[in-house]
Amino acid sequence: MKKIGLYLGNIHGYYDRPTRAAVLALQQAKKITADGVVGPVTFHQLRLSNAVAAPLPLGIS
Repeated sequence: MKKIGLYLGNIHGYYDRPTRAAVLALQQAKKITADGVVGPVTFHQLRLSNAVAAPLPLGIS
């Protein structure tokens, strides 16, 4: 998002209001459902790939 000029803040690893605003701006620009969530369609529009699987959730005992 920062590389394409939609996010101007510092990169810190949190999904905060400015991050959500950047995601919404991208979604609106690409004419995809603007919900602020980086789902598969938005992820694809960013031309990213994720070769690392998400960790499994921890069990509750």
